[in-house]
Amino acid sequence: MALLAALGTVRRAVTRQGGVASELARRLSTGTGPEDGIPAGCRGGPPGTVPDSQALSSVVDDVVDLIQRARGKDIAVVDLANANALCNSFIIATGTSRDHLGRITGGCQYLLKERGYTSRLEEGEEWYLLDGGSLIVHAFSRGARNYYDLEGLHANADSSNVRHIPNLEELD
Repeated sequence: MALLAALGTVRRAVTRQGGVASELARRLSTGTGPEDGIPAGCRGGPPGTVPDSQALSSVVDDVVDLIQRARGKDIAVVDLANANALCNSFIIATGTSRDHLGRITGGCQYLLKERGYTSRLEEGEEWYLLDGGSLIVHAFSRGARNYYDLEGLHANADSSNVRHIPNLEELD
């Protein structure tokens, strides 16, 4: 029941923003897709495949590394593999400007293409969303990230499925 309430909250929030978010809300409400209600192509990596966890983990690590090198801030990886979600992982980052958000997700889209993933890039005023099937990259402005609070929405009770990545300057 809590999952349905959360989906309702997400559906209302994303519908306000339009774009791929409203399409996702429509798919959630109409159940278009295979028997499990997941839209075609949303679970796989390269078309027609479902990546094993080790292969997906490698891609997630490479995307995180790319975002760090692009100076994305406050990176978080949310593992959704056991949550009956539309994807296996969310990668969430904060950018400093609209151009910065575009560079982050554009680089990630190129990396996914090199790995054989098909992806779709959507953007709003303060966010970019890169849907890579089994993983989704969210790049937000600080305000949009606080507003949507995807980590809080999708975290387990103990937040054990959220991994926070230190900013590069914190590692120096």
